[in-house]
Amino acid sequence: MKNKMNNSVGFKWLVLCLLIPFAACKSSEKTTISLEQIPQEDLVSYAEIIQPIIQNSCSPCHFPEEGRERKFDSYDAVKGSIKGILYRVQLSPDEIKFMPYKSKKAPLSQEEIQHLKVWMAQGMPE
Repeated sequence: MKNKMNNSVGFKWLVLCLLIPFAACKSSEKTTISLEQIPQEDLVSYAEIIQPIIQNSCSPCHFPEEGRERKFDSYDAVKGSIKGILYRVQLSPDEIKFMPYKSKKAPLSQEEIQHLKVWMAQGMPE
């Protein structure tokens, strides 16, 4: 029983950390939401939201025709790398591991990063 309770608390903490990373930012007018408050039609899908973000921000380096790095050209590839993607796009631009690398492209916006976080929290729907 205690182990189940710890897992439940851990999951809620993870969701909380994913959904309100910028709550202290005064310029943000967004309110905190929980997964239960997201209407079904507001699910972030890979095809409609995530794929265009990845294609715009990660090409050509992470796409087969020109890329030499880990490929992000499919749902499975992005799903398998989402934690690393989120880690790197949130680093300070002067960090060596920051992506997009060496400012070849503009950094992801806070809205794009939030889409990635919500997508992951929603179970990464296609």
